[in-house]
Amino acid sequence: MKEMHKGFSGLTESEKVSTAAALAGKTGMSGLLSIVNASNKDFDKLSKSIMNSKDACQKIYDTAYDNLTGKLTILKSTLESKDHD
Repeated sequence: MKEMHKGFSGLTESEKVSTAAALAGKTGMSGLLSIVNASNKDFDKLSKSIMNSKDACQKIYDTAYDNLTGKLTILKSTLESKDHD
């Protein structure tokens, strides 16, 4: 992320938009531009927040898959991966 933030700083606005669209697609482009156009202070704050949220993804996963639908999704994924072996 830091390299991307730094790399985007040398691009024109048009280059930023086309690069962001190529990397993140039309849907993710605005979010990516928000990150790369952020001030160094805001970018560092965001980076720190992401790094300090190490258990957040696991908690979200556990909550989302702690039900019958979640268990069936895991089973389906496992069976699909076995079909590719």
